[in-house]
Amino acid sequence: MENLKGEKIGEYDYNYRYKSTYITHHIDEFFDEKRKIRLVLLKKETRKGDIFVKLPSSIWVTCPGYPPLSTDAALQHVFDRDLTLFFAGLPTVQSETHVKIFDGYLREKLAAKGIDYDKHSKELKEKTLARKINMTGFLYMKKDVIDESLTPSLLNIVCSAYEEVIKSEPCECPVNDWVQRIVGDQSVTEFHLFKKEGFDVPLSGQRAFFTMLLDQRELPDKEDDFSSGIEKMIKEK
Repeated sequence: MENLKGEKIGEYDYNYRYKSTYITHHIDEFFDEKRKIRLVLLKKETRKGDIFVKLPSSIWVTCPGYPPLSTDAALQHVFDRDLTLFFAGLPTVQSETHVKIFDGYLREKLAAKGIDYDKHSKELKEKTLARKINMTGFLYMKKDVIDESLTPSLLNIVCSAYEEVIKSEPCECPVNDWVQRIVGDQSVTEFHLFKKEGFDVPLSGQRAFFTMLLDQRELPDKEDDFSSGIEKMIKEK
């Protein structure tokens, strides 16, 4: 992951309590000016009494001409059940070459850890295909255990796979299509999931979290009638 980081340009803390649930977020943002790579790193905890869901290191990486890299990792203790989860994917994939590079690298490196990439990739791809999302990647779970060592080792492999992808020819990808789906549909899905697991998380809070993590940081300069009118009023005074 370190090779994808540029200069640290942002740091965000977003914390709140809703009823009996406490939610903390810490986000660091990095930008490599030369390669135009933006990496957003999230650490999050949702806790209500003895139950919790921790996201130790989740990242969102964008680079013009390439699909974004999205990862999520969770350490979960809910209803006396433990779960360790890791997801990594390239959403809005348009290039077959990008898919081939990403899949091939992960297939080889994960096999050395005893993880069958094709097995853990199939279910993810079938679900996203049903939702009309182009995605490649995998979802790996370890039930009845909280394994804090899993995320760092898998994250390093995934980031190395992405480095190989961005060495290839670029191909424009509709990144915003994925962002809008996550901020919209996925926020609703996770609201119901948290509620089912006993947490109190407002839908607005979940949407705000995804917006901070994934949404655009900048827009091109634009002079509209409203801003021009404000400037004119100021000058007249």
